[in-house]
Amino acid sequence: MIGDGSRLLLSRALAASGAEAPTDAFERFMVHYLAYVADKTRVYPDVPETLTTLQARGHPLGVCTNKPFAPTERVLEAFGLAHFFGAVIGGDSLPQRKPEPEPLLTTIAKLGGGPAAMIGDSANDMLCARAAQVPGF
Repeated sequence: MIGDGSRLLLSRALAASGAEAPTDAFERFMVHYLAYVADKTRVYPDVPETLTTLQARGHPLGVCTNKPFAPTERVLEAFGLAHFFGAVIGGDSLPQRKPEPEPLLTTIAKLGGGPAAMIGDSANDMLCARAAQVPGF
């Protein structure tokens, strides 16, 4: 059910349960999501060390995600990672979302432009990179 943003996650979960969605379902979901977003979240192994190395080598780093901005910011802060990133674009930061290229292109522009690469963990990440004509890994 995950991978395409919290609105679709909620829609899929409600559909799978057979529940009818109240009109304020997303707003209610976001209150709880924000309160507990970092509780069961884990940082992939070696991420802090990798970010430290990349930053030390002068690579500007950004986050381009379909997760809404507020929970993204909360997760980065909860794990002490926010200081690594010069730009953070959430799924609600622009009218477009990944796999459209605009979120990645905006992230790159906020970092000062120039050569870039997308490191992701989903098909949407690779499709976004391809659409933005940026190497994806």
